[in-house]
Order: sequence, then C-alpha cells, then structure tokens
Amino acid sequence: MEETVDPLATLFEGLSRDPDLDAPELQAYDAADTLILRTAAPALGGLDPASWW
Repeated sequence: MEETVDPLATLFEGLSRDPDLDAPELQAYDAADTLILRTAAPALGGLDPASWW
C-alpha cells in the first residue's frame, strides 16, 4: 500500500519558532493555520497549499 504524504505536514516541517522559544514539543503552527489553508485550497483551484510558497 502506497503511503500518502500530507502536503501541509511537509510545509509545516519547514517552519520555525526562531527567534522565539524552541523545543521539540513546540510547533510554529496551530489548528487554525491548518484549517485556513485546507479551506482556501479549493478556492485557489485545488492547488496544494505547500506549493504556495
């Protein structure tokens, strides 16, 4: 079975909290960011949100 890669996960992996506090359990995004990007994708022609940058 082929494993699917979430394009948003790939995008979010590249974000950093620098110069703010950083720790392995902290992330530079939250659920609102994910919701906004997934909601906007169809309005932008179904483009992969990770390709916007």
